[in-house]
Amino acid sequence: MESAEGNDIVFLDNDTLIPDPLWIGTLQSALHANDRIGIVGPLLCYPFAPHRIQCAGVGVSRSGRVQFRGRGEPGDSPEYAVTEDVQALISACFMFPKRLFDEIGGLDEAFNPVQYEDLDFCYRTRSRGYRVVYSPDTVVHHWESITTDGTSAIPNRYVIIKNGMLFKRRWKHLFETEDGPSDAETQWKPIDMPSLEGHRRR
Repeated sequence: MESAEGNDIVFLDNDTLIPDPLWIGTLQSALHANDRIGIVGPLLCYPFAPHRIQCAGVGVSRSGRVQFRGRGEPGDSPEYAVTEDVQALISACFMFPKRLFDEIGGLDEAFNPVQYEDLDFCYRTRSRGYRVVYSPDTVVHHWESITTDGTSAIPNRYVIIKNGMLFKRRWKHLFETEDGPSDAETQWKPIDMPSLEGHRRR
């Protein structure tokens, strides 16, 4: 981010597929629709038929449990076809202006190597009065945890717990007062995913 010379910065994971060649312009239009929008993120769907929703923005319950909104629902669900403010986004794909980085800094190394650094970045953005917006006009297909859970170099479950506790301590004063999802709504819905190698062979 320090080396970026453009006006906007995009995070895009290495396990994504994007069906629309105009996606970046669409996302950029959503970002600049209002001066108070700090971060905008797309509709994330699984990259295999029937392309169900992986994440339509993030909700955080009053106890700090994280919800991937719409997870497992049909990709064309009307409930998630509306642009709206959300509590957070995941950095599999999101966009923000370079001036936001200049103002609040980059990802916090306290969350190194991974997990919750994107949610913390969103909460820092919102704490400065900026909006975090989910925009379904852009669709990105994303495999889930292929990098972080697919290598012995990262103890993924351990860092999820460790960094999740840090996130809760840091931001409970906000999410405890927000109208987020109930704890029951944050229950992680299992998704039957084909292997990435099997998908490549097909």
